[in-house]
Amino acid sequence: MNSRLYYLSEIYHNRPGSQTIHAFNRSLTKAGVPAVQHHPSEYVTNLARQANDKGWGRNFFQRKGHAYIVAMMWPKVARLLPIGCWAEVIPLCFDCWPQDYQLWENIFRRFRVKTAFFTARQSAAYFQKKIGGMHCFWLPEAADPTEYSPDIPLKERDVDVLELGRRSELYHDAIAESLQTRGYTHLYVQGKKRMFPTREELMATWRQTKISICFPKAVTDLERSGGVETVTFRYFESMSSKCLIVGHCPQELQDILGYNPVIEIDSADYSGQLLNILADIEQGKYQDLVDKNYQQMFKIGSWDARVQDMLGLLAEQGYCLETA
Repeated sequence: MNSRLYYLSEIYHNRPGSQTIHAFNRSLTKAGVPAVQHHPSEYVTNLARQANDKGWGRNFFQRKGHAYIVAMMWPKVARLLPIGCWAEVIPLCFDCWPQDYQLWENIFRRFRVKTAFFTARQSAAYFQKKIGGMHCFWLPEAADPTEYSPDIPLKERDVDVLELGRRSELYHDAIAESLQTRGYTHLYVQGKKRMFPTREELMATWRQTKISICFPKAVTDLERSGGVETVTFRYFESMSSKCLIVGHCPQELQDILGYNPVIEIDSADYSGQLLNILADIEQGKYQDLVDKNYQQMFKIGSWDARVQDMLGLLAEQGYCLETA
């Protein structure tokens, strides 16, 4: 008997990464996967969090004919409770880094996970070998390009360089003074101050940004990444905004697109290269590249595309939609 697919709707509406999960869930809905609100009240949510903190929660039996897709930003069982106690869950695992592999493995075993997806290809390969009988698939991160406003030509934008989120301190230190001296607009996190208090401000900034600096965690935080290099949401939202990406392209991203959409940094002259790129933008260079990247977002970089890939793989494993 095929298991019918549902998804567990997002409960942490204002937490880091929630917008990514919301976009993923919207694409599941568009594809015909029904949503299930598994935390119908704040009381149930608090119980799930307490169970997570105390190490409780496991799968006791699996109701036949039902399976629930659930996005997990961290190895926290609260996202699986309470439905995971009596039903099959299919996790999509974000931020699955080697130092947390044991935590993830405990969850997979406690909840008797049969099928799991990972945004990091190396992590999917690791657990495919580690846990016999569990089907592990790579499903890269993505974005919803329809959320962004890429209408302003690259050379007419007001924000010259944006470093959003974690950054390469080595690269930042090399470019900051040069940009400031020449009067370029350079935005980055300063201290503990929140960079964009509202999502509206963030989206307005993306619309005005020329260059988005992007590095994978394997560059910015090698210890935390454990050597796992994976493409993140930042690359896809940069492409969706028609920003020029400067930094380093993870191999995953090049494999997804079939080409490198990133201007790779010149380690011999960080600031000189960046200043030359800004000058080239003023002359109209790179508009064709950001236009190409934007079109690829709709073809293979969106959550709509990822969900279709996911459903195709699940169909091969015997899962189906209600309408199937």
